[in-house]
Amino acid sequence: MRWPARLTAAVTPAGWAILLVVVVGFAIGLGFGWREPIVVAAGAAFLVAIALSWAVGRLSLEIDRRLDSDRVAVGDRVVAHLLARNPGRTPIGRRLAFDQVGPHRVPVRLPRLAPHAEHVSSYVVPTSNRGRYSLGPVRVVRSDPFGMFIRERSVGEAQTLWITPRVHPIAANARSWTSDLDGPTHDSSPLGGNVFHTLREYQRGDDVRHIHWRSTARTNQLVVRQFVDSRRPSMFALLDNRRAAYADEAQYELAIEVMASLAMSAVRSKRPLIALTNGADLGGGRAAALGEGLLEQFCQITPVDDPLTAVQELARSVRQSATEAVLVTGAPEAEVLSITRLLPTTKPTVVHVEPPAAPGLLIPRCSVVAVSDGEEFVARWHAHVRS
Repeated sequence: MRWPARLTAAVTPAGWAILLVVVVGFAIGLGFGWREPIVVAAGAAFLVAIALSWAVGRLSLEIDRRLDSDRVAVGDRVVAHLLARNPGRTPIGRRLAFDQVGPHRVPVRLPRLAPHAEHVSSYVVPTSNRGRYSLGPVRVVRSDPFGMFIRERSVGEAQTLWITPRVHPIAANARSWTSDLDGPTHDSSPLGGNVFHTLREYQRGDDVRHIHWRSTARTNQLVVRQFVDSRRPSMFALLDNRRAAYADEAQYELAIEVMASLAMSAVRSKRPLIALTNGADLGGGRAAALGEGLLEQFCQITPVDDPLTAVQELARSVRQSATEAVLVTGAPEAEVLSITRLLPTTKPTVVHVEPPAAPGLLIPRCSVVAVSDGEEFVARWHAHVRS
């Protein structure tokens, strides 16, 4: 951009107004021989000259940004550190810079820098909203105190910050298999169903069909076969992502927080996971393979205006059985019932996001966990898995 274009771009609406006063004042004063317009125009011209002296100056700073972490949970503290460097041989006066953090423009004041000097300025990054945010580039600004001229220059590179939903530590559902102190309670046998594990002494209540008669005859005491279920514990988690299913944005965000907690619980306990929602890719049957990267997928979930049938199709799409199926929603009872009928398990769990004083849902053949905030979700989920 050549200097006339740069000069034009630097003039603010206030600056154009003052320049118009200068031009019109001199034109009227000289044209009609009036002294007053000339005095006004001269005063405005003097003001323009002062403003220009403030706005003119070097903007050639080098700025590098460092974040404490590039992935944080909603509400967690993260600090950005801006290292400003003067690469020239002459001093640079005080400057005002703005770092762009998504929709937020964060002001950073830079002090006077001697030749080749450095200075670190830090600020707390806003983390109140979940999402994938682009930070930067930094805009170095020089302007006059009258707001007539403003010059900006982009410095440094952009970075990505992931603000993930908060993940609560929760226990596995009691309906899923858990670790056994005597050994694994499941294996990767391709046979499915129950497979033989070992022999043990008969205990009252054991099925007589499992008595091993050869060992019983040899030891002269009843011995039975012990079996384990060869299926691995697995979870199918479905998030109702429709805007109409929630009363407000806070309930919607709580539903995502709940879904993320359920999904990461399965990932960290190395259980197979199928995670589905509308309008976002949670990996489907490959969700567990994403590991901690699954949280980045939760950053990009947005509300959708899809009909109820879209959620029903997701529930119907999973053909294999799951040891645990969970629906996270804030929808009314009739809609929840229509979805749970399609879930691939005999007794699914519904985590229902609702206002604090809501009466709660009664869904046949389902366990309902009603929650209105994160702490309540943890408490009620643990009570549910112990039941």
